[in-house]
Order: sequence, then C-alpha cells, then structure tokens
Amino acid sequence: MTNDGTAAANAGDGIDINGANNTVGGSAVADRNVVSANNGDGVHVVGDGNTVQNDRVGIAPGSPAALGNILAGVEIEGDDNTVGDSEIGDNGPGIKIKSGSRTMVLRNRIGTATGAPLDLGNNGPGVETLGDHTTITGT
Repeated sequence: MTNDGTAAANAGDGIDINGANNTVGGSAVADRNVVSANNGDGVHVVGDGNTVQNDRVGIAPGSPAALGNILAGVEIEGDDNTVGDSEIGDNGPGIKIKSGSRTMVLRNRIGTATGAPLDLGNNGPGVETLGDHTTITGT
C-alpha cells in the first residue's frame, strides 16, 4: 500500500515464507498486516510450523473494501501450520492448503470482515484443502 492507501501491487506474492516456525502478524491488532493487491498469493508459506495470525488478506486497510490478491489469499505447503483470526476476502481461493498435514484453520472471517456491509467473497473456494488431516473451525 502507498501512504495514501492506494494499492502498490507486487509482481508476485505479498509475503513469501520458505522456512519453519515463522509468524506473520500476531495476537495484537498492532501486529496485523494488510496483504492485498498482489499479482500472486497474499501470503505463501513453504515449510513447517508457521503461523499466519490476525491479518487482513485481500481486504483494504481501514475499511472493509475488497482489494484482493490474484491467486490465493494464503497458500500453505508444509506440516503443522496455522491460519487463525484473520479476515480473508476477494482472492482466488481464500486459503489453499496445497500440501502437508495437520494444518489448522481457526476462527477466520472468510469472504467477510468485521463491519463489512458487502460481500467480500473469494473467486474460488473459501478454503481449499489438498493436504491431510486439516482442522477447520469457527469460534
């Protein structure tokens, strides 16, 4: 994003993690990332034990307006990863679990956001899983 709030797209992924035990975002609102308007995935994780938490992916900052990523909002390849407490909308699939085992998708708003009066649906599945032993839960 630029300082005036307009999209400044990356040619590829917004955040690209290749490794283990990393965290994107965090438990506090101040830790939140806005990952939007990229020409690849919003967040692409390759590795084990990573966490994507409390982020806005494909949604504009400051207001619940659509500003999607071309591919997945969050794409996971690896074991024991977690996507939680995030708002994810207006992407290809919202969350794509491409491979791996024991991924947890917890308490996310997929296709909507806090205070969203409009549809922020994804252009594919809300959650697409090709991995094994995935847990998907709400509150």
